[in-house]
Amino acid sequence: MNLLDLFALACAAHALTLAWMMKDGLFAELRDKIDVWGSYAPVDLANGVATRRAWIKHKIAYGLQCPICFTFHTAFWLGLIFLGPSFFCDGPVASLLKLPIYTLAAARISIWCFEYSEGL
Repeated sequence: MNLLDLFALACAAHALTLAWMMKDGLFAELRDKIDVWGSYAPVDLANGVATRRAWIKHKIAYGLQCPICFTFHTAFWLGLIFLGPSFFCDGPVASLLKLPIYTLAAARISIWCFEYSEGL
């Protein structure tokens, strides 16, 4: 892994976070369902306290709704799934494993260029 891989990983994580957090985007309906799923907290009828399962559901839903938490987790999972196995491969196989990260990074960089060109 070199600095270009780390930069591409950061850009890819940012691109996925923007796609996930977009208000009327592709994942808006799924995000709303996760929000409802995480907000439902069944309580233990014996003592009136939320169950451990409800607490875990709430924390998972919060992690998927918080942009900062989601960015860190996205970068971790992208690195683990795509960059991790590329350490054990060489040549074209490693390049194919890194392709999704570089594709997302290229999409993010093109959006930055478009935003910059509109500001001129």
